[in-house]
Amino acid sequence: MRQCQIVPGAHDPGSVRLSNEELLRRFVACRDDGDANGALRWWTALIEANFDRVRGMVDVRAFRYRLSVAECDEAVQRALVKLWRRMILTFRGTTMGEWVNSTASLVDVVCKDVQRAGARRTERETSFDAGSADPERANPDWRGDELAQERHRRDEEQAEAAGFVAWALPQMGNERRRLVVERTLDGVPAEDIADELGVSMDNLYALRSRGLKDLRALSDRWFDT
Repeated sequence: MRQCQIVPGAHDPGSVRLSNEELLRRFVACRDDGDANGALRWWTALIEANFDRVRGMVDVRAFRYRLSVAECDEAVQRALVKLWRRMILTFRGTTMGEWVNSTASLVDVVCKDVQRAGARRTERETSFDAGSADPERANPDWRGDELAQERHRRDEEQAEAAGFVAWALPQMGNERRRLVVERTLDGVPAEDIADELGVSMDNLYALRSRGLKDLRALSDRWFDT
């Protein structure tokens, strides 16, 4: 496997927080050079730096899809899993605008799936043939297998994301990092988490970044089993 060469610049990952554009540039360089490990490193860093953006995308869609607080938390968890495991393989863009648009599309799909799953759990989901009182028209046999398979796929993804988070959080050895990640996934504002821990915002972001790296490492163990 080839290892891409990153030309040193004004930003040093060991001393300052890199800009989104620089993180993406490094990811693209490694991706295009066939360095999978390097691409994963910078992709993970880009997700860490944009966690609040992903959470905000979910919150914006909460009203549109009538998501509860718990469903918003679930959507964030599922979006993170998809970003880590899928979009890294499918994203072919080179600019932050493309990355933001692709992430927004992914989040939108996740929110729709969470809304549909919630509707099924509470028996509120409407028929695919809305307005029909005829059971055969509302759920025609020729679509039954297709709909059942789609629902099963979405339920599996939902269970996978929820199961991973439930398993991973107790596995995190550092209590402060675990607390920061847990509160963040619950939608607690960063300022409130910092107040709870008695740390500065810079320290909070450092704890969250390391905590998300721990979560990423645990995801490799979870999904490879």
